[in-house]
Amino acid sequence: MAPQSAKPECWRCFQVPEKIFKCSRCKTAIYCGKECQKAHWQLHKDACAIEAEMGNVEGDIGQLVKQMRKWAVIHRGVIDLAVSHALQVEAFPDRIFTHYLMLTLKHHPSAKPASRFSVFSAAILPLPPLELRPPYVRAQVADIVDKGGLGIAYCSLVCGAAQVPHGAAVMGRFETRVLLRNWLDILKDVTEGRVKVDDVRQLTWIKPRITDKFLDKEEKYGAINWSRSGISGEILSKADPNFREPLPDSFCKSTQRIVQLIESGAIPPCPT
Repeated sequence: MAPQSAKPECWRCFQVPEKIFKCSRCKTAIYCGKECQKAHWQLHKDACAIEAEMGNVEGDIGQLVKQMRKWAVIHRGVIDLAVSHALQVEAFPDRIFTHYLMLTLKHHPSAKPASRFSVFSAAILPLPPLELRPPYVRAQVADIVDKGGLGIAYCSLVCGAAQVPHGAAVMGRFETRVLLRNWLDILKDVTEGRVKVDDVRQLTWIKPRITDKFLDKEEKYGAINWSRSGISGEILSKADPNFREPLPDSFCKSTQRIVQLIESGAIPPCPT
């Protein structure tokens, strides 16, 4: 089964465009139209030069970089999800400023673009302070903050000697505080075609339900494992590392039943 992922977002307004416009120079930046592309140019131009240089690298590494970038665009939705939950942004938003996710990829040269790489391993590593990063990175973060967002959650894709940067814009504080413990399994399952990315949308119904029912205090957050067959997890506390409250089996079963009813169209997609 071919892997499926979410449609890419415009790099300026973060909406999913009906028609995609790519930067003609770097072939990486995506926009919903010429207006967004023009407005974003001052922020993009330095990164564009770097991306274009990477794309012009000759030989095997250059080809590998191009393939990695295409794979990352195809799977951008689930990679962004993985970065967010690897860094635990919903519960600890400041981690986007201190850490990043590194994904080591395995190359499958004969496969189709969506299957050309698989995730071999993952690591959370420290980021240098923002003031030590390139000016274009600081400008991009400042632009997101000016729009009411938090910044950028970073990921580095590595395959042999090739490395491709990836950033997920965090456009505001999350209304839910539920972390995915098995984010790496989900990333592998979606990119390798065992799970459709649309199946993961269950989380948009599950997380608000957990937040409303169990996270009555700001310091509480949920930590769950998700699969198509159901959820399990517990409630934790930032204030008390020893606090652990398992999610009741009855809640997990009823939540899964509600998800099934929503997917069948029997009830509207509004968690209660």
